[in-house]
Amino acid sequence: KRRQACAEHGVTPNFDAYQEGRGQGIREFCTPAKGFARGKEGQTPTTVCPADIAVAFDQAYQDGRTVYEAAIRLRRTTSNIHDKQRRIVEIKEEIDAAEKRLVRDGVRRTQRRELLTTIKSLNRELDIANADLQALKNQQYEFEQELQYLKTDLRP
Repeated sequence: KRRQACAEHGVTPNFDAYQEGRGQGIREFCTPAKGFARGKEGQTPTTVCPADIAVAFDQAYQDGRTVYEAAIRLRRTTSNIHDKQRRIVEIKEEIDAAEKRLVRDGVRRTQRRELLTTIKSLNRELDIANADLQALKNQQYEFEQELQYLKTDLRP
């Protein structure tokens, strides 16, 4: 198909030159540095590398992929921390609103009991959320340390 298209324009393709250029391009692409960069960016692995250089490329790709996955874990944990912090603010606002209703004039005894039960429940939820937040922060610290180590230790 391509030969026919070239022939229509008076061009004769040189298959040997094409093969030589392709081979050179593949060898320039299939370096450990490129493999590492592709893995670190989360790109899919490639199968174009010749067997004699594929092992080094693939190993570097896996190292880069390890760094990428560690960065993803850190980002997810940081996002979870922000979500938990927002929920803690919401709980505190709910407690504050319930406490304000509790001290209003004209609140019936049954309403007061319900409000006290709600406040107690919210305080338990707040305690759990604060404990979860601390666990997430500890996890974030561990992931930061892991990522720093990987970036230092794993290089193309």
